[in-house]
Amino acid sequence: MSIDPIGFIGLGNLGTPIARNLIQAGRSLRVYNRTKSKTVPLVEAGAVEAGSVEEMARDCPLVISLVSDDQALDAITRGPSGLSAVMPPGAIHLSLSTVSPRISGELHDLHRVRGSHYVAAPVLGRPEAAVRKDLVFCVAGDPVAKKILEPLWPDLGGSSVRDFGPIPSHANVVKLCVNFMLASMVESASEAFALARSHEVDPEELFQLLGAGIFNTPAFKNYGRMILDRKFQPASFTVTLGLKDISLVLEAARDKPVSMEQAKVVRDRLEQSVRKGRGAWDFSAFSLIAGEGGFGN
Repeated sequence: MSIDPIGFIGLGNLGTPIARNLIQAGRSLRVYNRTKSKTVPLVEAGAVEAGSVEEMARDCPLVISLVSDDQALDAITRGPSGLSAVMPPGAIHLSLSTVSPRISGELHDLHRVRGSHYVAAPVLGRPEAAVRKDLVFCVAGDPVAKKILEPLWPDLGGSSVRDFGPIPSHANVVKLCVNFMLASMVESASEAFALARSHEVDPEELFQLLGAGIFNTPAFKNYGRMILDRKFQPASFTVTLGLKDISLVLEAARDKPVSMEQAKVVRDRLEQSVRKGRGAWDFSAFSLIAGEGGFGN
């Protein structure tokens, strides 16, 4: 099955470099975004702008979506003009979004009834990783559809693909687990640095010790440096989006139920950050709360 032309919906901070990767790989690309101005650089690079989601669904055997939340994904997929209604039998909707396991399951069922495929492949990596073609995709969905998609991952900028089976929502659970652990690391590091500073210990020395030893990981080094330098702008992933993700973590935990007290702490820190006017700052900016006296400030 040919997957060209490929449709791409959602040209945000991460979607734009991924779409550009497809163009650079020689793929025939159709792009759509609610904010039309975001399509201009990609059209100039060789993409074709689609007039609507419906038009894209009719023209493309594969449509990739990378939108901000459950509501946006639902809006482009449901309804008489949505992807699930218009895509022909056998077509594939590849969702790269960080969304709830619940919506992923619902849309999988909806596509299956209509004869098309829904594959979830949430992305691990920031925009700069997309430019370096160093993204990790967590993939789950129909085995036949995944087989068709195999040649695509390097073209998207993937350096690694992890398969989590035939149930799309499992990939979304994995992504939420990863984001929760990253957020917990930011919280732990910010508390540790605040404690060191309160006792007149240089937090930079603590960071160097940890980064050279048991926390010698890119994630700790990158976020630890941002925390120490307080470099939170420009943001490639915002506090507001981080709050959305941790809220999804807690929603998924309530459905089972699973106790996730650390996630509640992080959610409170993120909510405080939004109230302080930092919603558009980098996600790691919630680390400031620990040094500002903690909860209630």
